[in-house]
Amino acid sequence: MKLYRSSHSKEKGKPKEEGIIRVVHEGVSNFFEYEIDDRNYYNDDREDWPFFKKIAYSFPVKYFWQPFKTVFKKKRGVKPLYAGYMVFSKPMYKPLDTVKFKAFIINAKGGNIQKRSAEVILQVDDAKKKLATINPYKNGGYEYSFVLADSLNLKLDRNYGISLEEKSKKAKKAFRISNNFRYEDYELKSLDFSLRTERNEQTKDSLITVYFKATDENELAVPDGRVELILTTSYVNYYTDKKVFVPDTLWQKNITLDPVGETKLVLPADIFPKASLSFNLNAKFLNSNNEVRTASKSLTYNDWKKAEKSVKAVEIKSEFRKDSLAISYLVNNKSETQSAKIISYTKDDVVINSQNITLPYVTKIDYRAEYVEIETPKDTATIDITKLNPELQINAIQNKDSLRVVVINEHKVPFWYTIFADNKVFLRGYTNNLDTLIKNDSKKASHIRINYFWDGDEETSEVSAFYNPYQLNLKLIAPEMVYPGQKVNMLVQVTDINH
Repeated sequence: MKLYRSSHSKEKGKPKEEGIIRVVHEGVSNFFEYEIDDRNYYNDDREDWPFFKKIAYSFPVKYFWQPFKTVFKKKRGVKPLYAGYMVFSKPMYKPLDTVKFKAFIINAKGGNIQKRSAEVILQVDDAKKKLATINPYKNGGYEYSFVLADSLNLKLDRNYGISLEEKSKKAKKAFRISNNFRYEDYELKSLDFSLRTERNEQTKDSLITVYFKATDENELAVPDGRVELILTTSYVNYYTDKKVFVPDTLWQKNITLDPVGETKLVLPADIFPKASLSFNLNAKFLNSNNEVRTASKSLTYNDWKKAEKSVKAVEIKSEFRKDSLAISYLVNNKSETQSAKIISYTKDDVVINSQNITLPYVTKIDYRAEYVEIETPKDTATIDITKLNPELQINAIQNKDSLRVVVINEHKVPFWYTIFADNKVFLRGYTNNLDTLIKNDSKKASHIRINYFWDGDEETSEVSAFYNPYQLNLKLIAPEMVYPGQKVNMLVQVTDINH
């Protein structure tokens, strides 16, 4: 369709039902898609209408009208009449699955809507398919399910929309809520079975611990799993006695997996012959559905005579425990006492402190230090204090007449704090622990700011709190873990600001 600026007219004739409009402005071409709404199309003669009226009423082109609307009329936001949500039983469905959804709708003021019937609409390409008309199971609450049958003519690997639309004569006052789901012929790997070990070599003094884990498609532990374990000889490196019998099968064991987390098994020391050899650990997983998974790993065993001649593995191990640094001296992964020297350094390698200690040793962290060195007669280890990366968390609750402030500071890092509101400072100070209650009945927001230095940089954190008399506290009392198909009782407790 052509628009003629000189005559303020358009090319005669009804436009196509859909297409593209090109608008050229200052040498730049802009392209807009449009669709014709037959309900608003008029067939009468309107050649005498003004230009803009022809554009607005000849055919409804929302994208074409947008540039003029933004120039001549400021866009105003429309306050929604309703709010709510719609959730599906899962985000993705495959053919012949049952789609289940729930929706809850309230009015703009947060009140319940009366029982109103609504239509369930499935968006398929540009068409709408009415699936059913449903009534709420309570005010504002709706639920529905349907099977993704072939008769719906859905195409794979696409997103489809479900909308819940109120059937009302006043369309502008009717509610509508929608959400999308994915339609895909996916395959779930129903079970995943794995095993791991902390080390790959076993001796009589250092045993191998094996960890087994079986999970379903939701990454939850399988509650009814069992494992058949077989250790078989791979090859022998050397014998440590004159007469040694090495069987093909070294050990067999049946174990039941724990319903939560990993299952731990320590390989005994007396199952191996007097030889150094390589062996295979073969595990077969089974469950009540007769599903089978296998996993294996190659390991080695060194007889104790050979192990005595080997060099002992020595390690200086350190870990942060809240506001302390724990240091231990390990020989073949076993803690032993050892005299040592601990030296603290600044970022510029200046010694802060130096003292003789006996490992294992626990000391308070000096936050002025950049790193710490541990010196023993045979080894030296460096501990980087800046790797601690502490996180200070501020919690603030404004009640009707008081403000409660708590700073969670697990590693006891010293910090400055300031509590203020409306340019008035209530409290300030320097500490490593803050838990205080301040009298404050102001309706304006209160602000809590903390500052501390870490790794040479200043870190800042700030939160705000204000009194909301309509605030609700929600508490869910339920088991920490629920297995698929298990039925449990849950308690939801809702209290107001005054509990």
